[in-house]
Amino acid sequence: MNHTEVIQTIAERSSIDVLTCEQIIKGYEKYCESNITRTSRKHMKTIIGHISNETLIDSLTCQVVMENFFDLMKAQIKSKIPFMK
Repeated sequence: MNHTEVIQTIAERSSIDVLTCEQIIKGYEKYCESNITRTSRKHMKTIIGHISNETLIDSLTCQVVMENFFDLMKAQIKSKIPFMK
């Protein structure tokens, strides 16, 4: 799954427009560059706060997109590793 497919899938799952999803994912990428050890779902509040401040997008919208992003990544990983069920 490439970057465009990820964005489109998240937009479909979250019912949020593609451009907003793309901004939020770019915000997450910037967050990851400076917080390499705190990029997982367990740091969701911090991630959402950072993205919301950087992109000026409502935190609830950021939360919906990021939850769908993490769910999608989990599903993709499980589909690639046969012993993870």
